[in-house]
Amino acid sequence: MSRNYLATAHSYARHLYEMTRHEATGFVAPQLQSLVNGESANTLTEFLLKDGVLFQGEPGSGKTYLLRYLVAEQAQNYLNGITATIPILIQANRLSPSERKDVVSWIARQAHQQAQSGMLNSGPIRDAIREQNARIFVDGLDEIVDLSLRVSIMEALYQLIEENEGLSLIASARNFSSLPERLSRRLEPWTILPFNEARLIELRALQLGRYDDSQQVSDSRILKESQGNPLIASLLFTYATEKEFKLPKSRGKLFEDITHAIFFRERERTTNAPSVQALETGHEIIAATLAVSNLPYISARMARSLLNSDAQWALTEEEADFLLSYALQRVGILNSPTEGHIGFAHRAFYDYFVGRLLAHNVNASDGFLLPDLDQPLLIATGLAADPIPVITFAYRRKALKLAASCCKELENPQGAREHLVNLVLGELGSQFLPTLREILKLDSLDSKPLEEQQPESGSSDADFYTALQERWVSLPRKGATANDRGRSWESFARKLFGAHFKVIEARHHHRVGEIDLICEMKKIDPFWVYHGGDVWVECKNTEDKATIEQVNTFIGKLVGSRWRIGFFLSTSGFTRDAARRMREAAASSTSPLIVPVTGNDIQQLIANRTDLSEFFKDCVRKIA
Repeated sequence: MSRNYLATAHSYARHLYEMTRHEATGFVAPQLQSLVNGESANTLTEFLLKDGVLFQGEPGSGKTYLLRYLVAEQAQNYLNGITATIPILIQANRLSPSERKDVVSWIARQAHQQAQSGMLNSGPIRDAIREQNARIFVDGLDEIVDLSLRVSIMEALYQLIEENEGLSLIASARNFSSLPERLSRRLEPWTILPFNEARLIELRALQLGRYDDSQQVSDSRILKESQGNPLIASLLFTYATEKEFKLPKSRGKLFEDITHAIFFRERERTTNAPSVQALETGHEIIAATLAVSNLPYISARMARSLLNSDAQWALTEEEADFLLSYALQRVGILNSPTEGHIGFAHRAFYDYFVGRLLAHNVNASDGFLLPDLDQPLLIATGLAADPIPVITFAYRRKALKLAASCCKELENPQGAREHLVNLVLGELGSQFLPTLREILKLDSLDSKPLEEQQPESGSSDADFYTALQERWVSLPRKGATANDRGRSWESFARKLFGAHFKVIEARHHHRVGEIDLICEMKKIDPFWVYHGGDVWVECKNTEDKATIEQVNTFIGKLVGSRWRIGFFLSTSGFTRDAARRMREAAASSTSPLIVPVTGNDIQQLIANRTDLSEFFKDCVRKIA
């Protein structure tokens, strides 16, 4: 064995250890039970001495967690000179088709590509396998979506251990029965039992010892509900890795982060995975169907039909197929409780996706048979571009208690609390104001309606322009996700338009498509008489200028409705073709009027503290 070989192999083992050492630090061992004789495992290190092992368990039971811990142990033993056996880590659903003539070179190349360790070539891994100095760890044998590819890879793995008898293969899969019989005979089956309360407490104590400020995670309701599933607990504690560690106040935003973490992990494990937005959409479709029918799960056939046929959601056939395979075979948020059916693995995830639907349009609940909407409404408040309709709905549905709880989901709840006070005072009278101040922790509020407390514009409303400036400066820009940019820009638009118009609804699902903002002209002004009652607003916060295609889409939405005017807000402005198209629409007596508002217009408004009424009229005059 050459010195160069040893140095490169050592580098690979070091890289694997760095990848997996987090699992090895203070590892909380799951309970393992042999499928052969029912006995429990004495120690985990005994599995590093076996010729072949398969760990099986329910979604989130810790299969990957356990496998990566063993990789870290094997790598550390190699680096410390305790063993000459090199660990090789493979993610099954990232494997390319096998080469049956030379399976050793094939698996070595796959391991080299997946590790991205900086090694110049896969030679040391190949040589370690041929010289029987390797232990191969394969995670997620049942996660290969394509059936023919799965069969091919499993046959290649069988050939690999048949032709190299000194090799040890340690693998994980959801079910032992998913493996070909020839391969399963070579692997000793062990089941990972669910985490019991004692192990969950042990895991919590470990995390608390690792991070000084994670008491809020330990005390969180979500962690307590995750008993038996270390996946959610592990994701929650990822917040504690940051120096400025703080859990989001809104449970909706917390679950948004958790689901995104799961989606990104799944995308890294496979090729040609759909976007996070497509995955979210698919989960929303299934959540909506379950809420409408008040059933715990639906058939895979019904799910496929919904995903493929609903034009509103616009999922491609490939995206729908991936989502179903993900639910039936991999499982993270969705699972298959009975064969051929799909549901949510945890009620908390179900509530979250119903909450996302209500955040888009709280009136969607009119079609739900789901009796308990308290948790979805709390989630919707934290996610909604405009939480006021959700809080109003909660108040009408369950009166003050639920609506007050919704206010607590907001980072800055003052405005929502004031709105709630006005709802209550409108029904009960101002004599209840002192009690409401105490309940909602409002330091100062008179008994005037909320609309009378907020001046529209002008010199007396200097705070409005200051707040608008702060929001403008803090808008997510280059490098931020499209979702973050869009939501922040819509929030800015609500602040801007809400000071002159009455905001009716945000992210409204109309028959013609989603409308970012719907406003009502609440002032009697001859200038607006011709344009009717409602104003639609389209918001684009992108690095590129808004295009003619986007303008045409917005015009099409207005044409398909009864309304005659829309404002198009684009931070980066408009392309030449887009500007020309809006001028053409303005010149037509039959086309709705599209009023462009650019980032430069906003900056001039703030700098000059222009009267809002004059600002909006000037925007119309420029195009009309």
